[in-house]
Amino acid sequence: MLLIKQNKQIMGRKFKTNHILPTALILSCALLGSCEKNSFDPEKVKATYEDKFPVKDIDPNMNWKMTNQISVNISVYEDTGVDYSIRIYDADPLEVNSSAKVLAKGTANDKLPFTTQMDCPTALTEVYVCRTDAANRNVVKVATISSGALNVTFGTSPTTRTFTRAVNNSITTYEPERSESEVQALIPQAAVITVDDANKWEFFQSGKAYIIPEATTYKGPINKHLNDGKPATIIIAGKWIPTNMDIEKGYDVCVMNGGEISIPDNQTLSIKNNSRLFIYKGGKVSGEKIDLTNGSAGQYNYNAGTIELENLNISTPGCTFYNCGTVKVDKLNINNRGTKFVNQGKTEIEETYTQTTIENGCFLTVEKFTGLSLVLGDNCYTKIEEFNPQWDTEVSLGANTILTIEEGKFGKTRFKGTAKPSLVKIEEIKEVNQMTSEGAVYYEIKEHEGDKYKQFVKCLTNTGSTISKWGESPVVIPEGDCTGEGNNPGEGSETPSGPIPYTYVFEDNFPLVGDYDFNDVVLDVSINHDRSSDNKITTTNIDITLAAAGATKTIGAGLRLVNVDRAAIANISYEGDVNRFQNTLSGSVLANVNFEDGMVIPLFGNVHGVFGATPGTMINTGIATAPTYTYKIKIEQSNAYQRESPVISKDNLDFFIAYKFRSMQQRMEVHLYEFWDYGATKGGTVQKENLELAGNNTWAICVPNFRYPKESVNISTTDGNCAYPLFLKWAQNRTPENEDWHLHPNEKNVYR
Repeated sequence: MLLIKQNKQIMGRKFKTNHILPTALILSCALLGSCEKNSFDPEKVKATYEDKFPVKDIDPNMNWKMTNQISVNISVYEDTGVDYSIRIYDADPLEVNSSAKVLAKGTANDKLPFTTQMDCPTALTEVYVCRTDAANRNVVKVATISSGALNVTFGTSPTTRTFTRAVNNSITTYEPERSESEVQALIPQAAVITVDDANKWEFFQSGKAYIIPEATTYKGPINKHLNDGKPATIIIAGKWIPTNMDIEKGYDVCVMNGGEISIPDNQTLSIKNNSRLFIYKGGKVSGEKIDLTNGSAGQYNYNAGTIELENLNISTPGCTFYNCGTVKVDKLNINNRGTKFVNQGKTEIEETYTQTTIENGCFLTVEKFTGLSLVLGDNCYTKIEEFNPQWDTEVSLGANTILTIEEGKFGKTRFKGTAKPSLVKIEEIKEVNQMTSEGAVYYEIKEHEGDKYKQFVKCLTNTGSTISKWGESPVVIPEGDCTGEGNNPGEGSETPSGPIPYTYVFEDNFPLVGDYDFNDVVLDVSINHDRSSDNKITTTNIDITLAAAGATKTIGAGLRLVNVDRAAIANISYEGDVNRFQNTLSGSVLANVNFEDGMVIPLFGNVHGVFGATPGTMINTGIATAPTYTYKIKIEQSNAYQRESPVISKDNLDFFIAYKFRSMQQRMEVHLYEFWDYGATKGGTVQKENLELAGNNTWAICVPNFRYPKESVNISTTDGNCAYPLFLKWAQNRTPENEDWHLHPNEKNVYR
């Protein structure tokens, strides 16, 4: 038995030698220019390959494969029971005139994540995941691929909600430290302020009450410095026009309903030390400027009435000005960290100063914000016309808050949301530099184009934040006193739907060395999957577009499915330019190919015949032009093989070209390097001995969405007079930074 087995092995080797020898001998003669010994010299053939191939010192780990399989898990925790369409793109699908291509698509809801395996270009390290609702409104997250996996979540899962402590951005509601009723109770015993009395040093005393009565106007000073102890209470029920502009230590100034302080032009009313200002509902302060320097001992100033000033200056650390009424100021000047303006009413500001901190819990508009910190509470509205804050400014966003920015500069601006949604609407991005975002912040951008927009979107990578077109975010906020008009999502829009094409380019001179322009046959192939409602794949659609023929010889092409169970395929049908492809098969080198014998699908038998061109014509490589034609293959999968991850992916598609070589009976086949180990299809040869001698040189590559070289232009040369100068660098040193060589062509030397 052992002898028989050995004989079989010997016979097998003899068959292989006889099978290879004719071509190897031809190759040896053709390359070496001599057949004197009528023998095949492997060492000389190998040396010739090494000499003639334009790529030297190829990375020993090079397999020429430019895609990977990526594990995908996309979860959506938004509206319960609502299905959302999921598309994963290679670029931003929202950008104006976007060229983004779909890598994978499916469905997700709060019970069903979209999980699958997808083909992905190796140069692609981040993708754009688009979640689309029934109204065609789109929100996009940018995410990186990490360790061969892509994990993205829209919304917050119930588990995360249970165990994650969200930041509470609700703004504190202050009650006045002295209530209006308490002050009113002092009116009967309050001394009326007159000019004569006010100028007497002994008139104002700590713990006493003083009043400007209703329907009276007092024009005079209140300026005595009081000792420590209970403050004097100044009750303004009428109108006060200050003449001495300093309120010294020891006063509580209380503006009652109907009362008013009117500050003269070009004057500043300074409230100093521990003196405080209380403006109750119906009270009013107006005029030029107030300077608050009374931040000691945690004191704060309170407004429930109306303030209309040209300048409100808060200059002492630790001071708080609280508003639950109406404030209109031309300039809010806070020049100390730790000092803040808190709004629970309606505030309109023209301009802020550099150290300004604003906490907004209701309605706020600012024409120009150049401050230090912005804290926006739950269910509030903020509009900023010109957002130009200090470097490293933090913007905290509460739940269901709206921030609208007309023009924004984001220099290390830190947006911090919570687990609940907030909305930031930006009309124009002026500058972006090291901006960050966290939490469930939905950004709506009006202009989706330009470098600054792209920089902004990049800053959202791997955050909880999303990007949308204007009016398409899902955040619903009712209108109200604090939320203005609120927010209701508008109409949706279209995003690109085409799958990413993978371009298969072939050299047709095997087993000889060709001109390395990789355009003798060019196929653009796209793969997409039909899925059922549970994301299981029912059909694989393979669209094959014949893009170019730089060859002059008659060449056919086929597709072999590798590592696919025959039982997985229920039916195969064809659409598109079927006749143009199939009519060229009769009498060709692929005429007798049968799918049941090796799972091979013949595509065409004569590349020029598909184009309807004269044999020998070079088409769409810079010589002659012709329309492209598409052959659509629809592979329906058996029920038992319908699953979330593809049974047929790019890794299973062994595209090859075939032609008659010299006097050989078998057709010569050129396959991608990654499929060399599978050998030839039935009736063909790949001349394995030649492949072994060629090392990891190649006659075919597949490049994502490739702009192939023009006729006779080498794909890469050391002098740079080529199609892709960086191809050599990638071939010789396959590192992540070299993977994008195909994105940097020499424009004059590529065809499209």
